[in-house]
Amino acid sequence: MNFVGKSFLCVLCVLVHFAGGCRAASRTNTAVDELILIPGGRFLDNHGSIRTVRSFHADAAEVTVAEYSECVAAGHCSGEIRLVSDEFDRCVRAGFCRERHRNVGCNYRKVGRGDHPMNCVGIGHALQYCAWRKMSLPTEWEWEWMARGGDAARRFPWGDELPTCERAVMAQPRAEGSWYGCNADSTWPVGSKPAGKSYHGVMDLAGNVAELVLAEEERLFARRGGSFGQSAPFDFEVYPQTEPAGFSGEFPFSSASSDDGFRCIRRIEQ
Repeated sequence: MNFVGKSFLCVLCVLVHFAGGCRAASRTNTAVDELILIPGGRFLDNHGSIRTVRSFHADAAEVTVAEYSECVAAGHCSGEIRLVSDEFDRCVRAGFCRERHRNVGCNYRKVGRGDHPMNCVGIGHALQYCAWRKMSLPTEWEWEWMARGGDAARRFPWGDELPTCERAVMAQPRAEGSWYGCNADSTWPVGSKPAGKSYHGVMDLAGNVAELVLAEEERLFARRGGSFGQSAPFDFEVYPQTEPAGFSGEFPFSSASSDDGFRCIRRIEQ
């Protein structure tokens, strides 16, 4: 795309933003380029507390690289995507790793990854993008209600069958070579595993990238759903596997990981 074309795209996205948000139409699978209604309700969480969730619309799949890139072009999202890892930092200092390899697992600005989930993001990137679309990042209880299929109370988004590469982009051992991402050594385009969709038809709630969600307490976040680098069944369960972590006021508000992505929701006014 030439300079004029890029300029027009930026102006268009800004105008659409003020009209209610800019949604990319660059996914190869149009079935995931929509919002899905999640009716509200109440459920008992794994701590024995009753959680009430009001109805909302959710992205059918995780936010893609192409979609996030449009937010960057519109000037609302940060284009600073950098994997933050204490382990990698120690490797660089020891001389075993090179700084140029830091973002090797990140999809952003990588050729052919436009319809892959946006990863290597912190909670700040996710909050910026959802705000640009006049949407919100789900809370951990909204995410769980969506993943369990409401009253269906599934163990995994698709049901109670154990995770396999038929239903989720996950790590799967083989005799030789890479085993991440069902042996692709990367994420997959969003919506690639329709057999793993939820009761309401939401894609990729388990696998591909783990999803950043907000915790109940202020300035805490959690990761839910498992990623392309995980293989244990409990990683993909709809129930919380890790305790929420805090984030500071310094962007990107959390340590970014190639396993992390996100989706947005829009709550329905009562």
